[in-house]
Amino acid sequence: MVKKQQVILIVLVFLALLTPILIQSVYATEIEYHIDKEWVKINVREDGCIDLLYNLTLTCDGGEIKWVRVGQPNEHFTIISCTDLNGEPLETEAIRSGDIGVKIHLKEPISEGESTTIILLTTVDKMVWEDKTNPGNVGVMFIPTWWDTEILDLRVAIILPSGVRKEEIKCTPTWDNCFEENGRLVVYWERFNVPPGEKLTFGVSFPKEYVSKYYIKEEKPFIAPLLEPLFRKTCIFVKFLPIIGLFTIVFFVIVGGVIVVSAKRRYIPPKFEMETLGVRRGLTAVEAATLLELEPRKILTMILYGMLKKGAIQILEVEPKLKVKLTPRGKEMKLRYYEMLFAEAIREDGTLDDVKLAKVINKLRKTVDTKVKYYCRKDTIEYYRGIVRRAWDEVEKAGTPRVKAELYNEKLLWLMMDEEFEEKTRRVMIEEEPIPPTYYWWWYYWMTRQTTEAKPVKPSEVGVPLYKMADSAVKSIERLANKIVSDIEKFTNNLLPSPKPTSSRESPIWRSGCVCACASCACVCACVSCACACASGGVG
Repeated sequence: MVKKQQVILIVLVFLALLTPILIQSVYATEIEYHIDKEWVKINVREDGCIDLLYNLTLTCDGGEIKWVRVGQPNEHFTIISCTDLNGEPLETEAIRSGDIGVKIHLKEPISEGESTTIILLTTVDKMVWEDKTNPGNVGVMFIPTWWDTEILDLRVAIILPSGVRKEEIKCTPTWDNCFEENGRLVVYWERFNVPPGEKLTFGVSFPKEYVSKYYIKEEKPFIAPLLEPLFRKTCIFVKFLPIIGLFTIVFFVIVGGVIVVSAKRRYIPPKFEMETLGVRRGLTAVEAATLLELEPRKILTMILYGMLKKGAIQILEVEPKLKVKLTPRGKEMKLRYYEMLFAEAIREDGTLDDVKLAKVINKLRKTVDTKVKYYCRKDTIEYYRGIVRRAWDEVEKAGTPRVKAELYNEKLLWLMMDEEFEEKTRRVMIEEEPIPPTYYWWWYYWMTRQTTEAKPVKPSEVGVPLYKMADSAVKSIERLANKIVSDIEKFTNNLLPSPKPTSSRESPIWRSGCVCACASCACVCACVSCACACASGGVG
């Protein structure tokens, strides 16, 4: 009986010890996910720091994900910014002990079948080190995030300081491609279907004269202190310790060379997305028109139309000069930044100040350039042109003239961005069926009248053929675009040049930090002699 009680007691103790492990195991399986893409862009700075540009997309396969942990190579990191794909800021916590990194809280938890993209901008100090393996060189080694799940698409690009030439660098492993971007050498790798937990290293070594500051790691004796106590009583072993150490080093060098050779891959041209973060979504029609470099007066007309639509502005007259008035509602509502600047350009007599209108365009150009600087400008432009094409398709395929007019009214700001706006309007809006105008078809009501004294058209009035409505819209837009600026020379003289695309110049981000997402780390080792300590990624 005693023995039976002892056995039961032992089993209970065992279960008590095992329970936390089982609970942790069950909890760990509650969240399942995979990494769709992990794209990394690293800029090597002259001051011994690196900037990390990470674009990470993950999908929840089970459970619910509320936060993502992003590893950092050491505690000397600074969070510059963290946003989602639409540029909305995300809350972050800096973790400087234990699993060093950044904990990112998602705006909304994602559940099974949902995906999220995170863009984290950090700058990390003490990343450029002396390369003792290659005298006269310094270098950086990067270890991308490893996860407890598969990474479907991993890409790494390291941008070297200005002036570095291809024949001067040493890489590990052999690059997939080496090319120039904005006059600077870029080393590029890509890997697909990376297994869970696999730690891949990518490094480059280059002459130290290209940086103004780097760090030196003091090497501590390794082999001799371990072997000498074992053989201190045998002089012959002590005598040959240096030789043993030399042979050990040669052995590891040979093994490392075999690994590098075996990792050599075919030449793969870099995908354009690696150079940026893809498409910048979330721009308004006015901002997209600025990106597409529409004629400034047409952009100002779009702003005016947008304010008319929301009831923030009234048109007092068009001839001989355009005069507008900010409505009481417009004074109270929250306007967009360019709408507020437009409102500031309205003089007391209702005319518009050409110098202040130029400031509206200048502000738009600067803001839009900032918004797209992390992204592929070419793909973003094509994305918004696609929106315009789809808008025309919807209008053209509308079932009735009435629905067509409704869609035209709804999407007019996007349609106006088309270079063939006038021709397409007349071609698409061809129906002769009379339609009673609706008062909120502002493109017809406001633009066919010169003052606010005209009363809204009532639906009971005799209908107007759709093609006539469209023709009046085209003519009124053209008239306002010609009238919105009174002194073209003064307006033009106050316009600043359009910012050059950030993809064709060194972005300010490289001077202050960079973008990174979900658990990354960088260090100097392999062909660059230095130790490294990295962190893995995680979710919860």
